[in-house]
This record gives sequence, C-alpha cells and structure tokens, in this order.
Amino acid sequence: MSKQAAQTAQTAQAAKNAQKAERAAATRAANKAAREAAAQEAQEAAAQEEAEGEYDDADQADSDEEEEEEAEGNPQSMANKLRRARGGYHATRAYSGKQSLNNGDNLAKALAGASPAQAIAAAEAVQNTYDEENTPDLTAKYAGQNPGQMRMNAGNRIRGSVKRGDITAAAAIRIIKSV
Repeated sequence: MSKQAAQTAQTAQAAKNAQKAERAAATRAANKAAREAAAQEAQEAAAQEEAEGEYDDADQADSDEEEEEEAEGNPQSMANKLRRARGGYHATRAYSGKQSLNNGDNLAKALAGASPAQAIAAAEAVQNTYDEENTPDLTAKYAGQNPGQMRMNAGNRIRGSVKRGDITAAAAIRIIKSV
C-alpha cells in the first residue's frame, strides 16, 4: 500500500472514530436531558400535589420507587450496589493460580481450584447419577467458551441439580472430590 493510500485510510478511520464519538456524546446528552426532565416533572408534580393537600403515604411510596428506578440508571448507584453484592464473596485461587472469588458455601469450596475440565467432568458425573440416559457431552457443548465460562457453567449445572433436589449437596461434593 502506498504512503498516500495509508494516509487516506488513516484519515478515513479517524473521521469514523470522530463521528462515533460525536454520536456517543449526543446519546449521553440526550439521556441526561431526559433524566433531568423526568426529575423536574416529578418535582413539579410533587409540589403541586403537596400544595393541593393530596399528598399521602401511598404517593410517597410511589415517589420513592420512581427515585430508586432513576437511581438504577445512575452509574454511581450501580457501583454501590455492585460493591455491596461483592461483599458476600470470599477470596480463593482459580486453577490458573490467579485470585478469584466464590460465595463460600460447601459446593464453592469443593470446586475451588478446579480446572474447567475437572468441573465439567464433575458436572457430567453429578448429572449421570440421576439421569444416565440424558447426560449431555458438556465438553463439546462448552467448547466455544473461554475457560472461565466453562468452569462457571459446569458449576452452575451442579448447583442447579442440588437446588432442584436431584442430588444432595453432600453427594455432589463427594462426586466433585472423586473426579
């Protein structure tokens, strides 16, 4: 490719990136304006209801719910919610040696440090204990996923079996440890 063609391609890409950034900024501005307009309308409606003396506890509950719904769109509120949710997790090590988190229950402890292949084998073994005919080949099913997704989905299958009552947690843990 000639130097001029490369510069033309680079200029075209820069123009595309600039347009994309402008669209994103416009979308953010429009969303912000819509949130502000909705908040302003809610304040005006509340002020009018209060002035008319029709504001009661039921209206306050509705207003609180609306504020919570608006707050869900606020990144700061979502960050706080995620931070609180992460508080229940326990540090552990993944099979790769990297730091990981789990919920700290017995199943999570039994699966801690298991490779995706071990977790898949355990999930197949757990399902095979109560449904030998319909146990799928999970290795093939999860082949297109990254190792973390494979491990997570296999663990979720085991949890689902326990939650449905197909197998007890203690039996599932014995199977996990035997694989």
